[in-house]
Amino acid sequence: VGLPWEQNIAPGGDSYPHYRDNNEGRAVYTDRIVSGNYGTVILPYAVQSNDSIRYYTLENVIGNDEQTEFEFNAVDTLKAGTPAVFYFRGQKGSLYEFISISETFSKEPNDIVSNGWTMTGNLGSNDMVFTDQTDLESLYFISNGAVKNATQSLTVSPFRAYLKATGSVSAKLTAFFYDGGTVTTIQSVETGFDENVHRDGIFNLAGQSLGSIEKGFNIIDGQLYYIDE
Repeated sequence: VGLPWEQNIAPGGDSYPHYRDNNEGRAVYTDRIVSGNYGTVILPYAVQSNDSIRYYTLENVIGNDEQTEFEFNAVDTLKAGTPAVFYFRGQKGSLYEFISISETFSKEPNDIVSNGWTMTGNLGSNDMVFTDQTDLESLYFISNGAVKNATQSLTVSPFRAYLKATGSVSAKLTAFFYDGGTVTTIQSVETGFDENVHRDGIFNLAGQSLGSIEKGFNIIDGQLYYIDE
């Protein structure tokens, strides 16, 4: 069984992430994920929450000029093309396979829009690179317990989701994750990244640990950056 369309993310060897079909005819997206970490994802096929990973979709955005709150609800099944936040509970630094549970595929993101914010993602086969300052000021992602904004060039790799503001952004952003009777709150707001503090390490695209940030693509605390100097 072939893939629904060609993907050429990181071909050859043991490079990750990559996208393929397995011997059972299921589409598989494989990536190296940090345990205990929140991250964003958008997949062209449906996947199921399990003991290792939990998916959350944006339900509502409320706020004003001083504070904005994102409300995410846990879902057992993440539908094809739906941008989401995941929480990974597997082994630290392990490879995780996002395996399709159906033969329904989506080539276009099913954007979620609420109160001046849009959650969308990259379902293409190439990186999306943002360098315009106006774009960067409106783009946010969730990683390592924080809602983060990029202040330099931002690369969104295939199958990554992000939040985009269509208006002014509050000084404080908070994300709430509801799962049954429990709620987890991410209250911190980080701008860019601190190049001196990396709780979950620095890796290249091959998954090899780096001693420090290098020119080119770096995976820093589970997020992909392109360093041009």
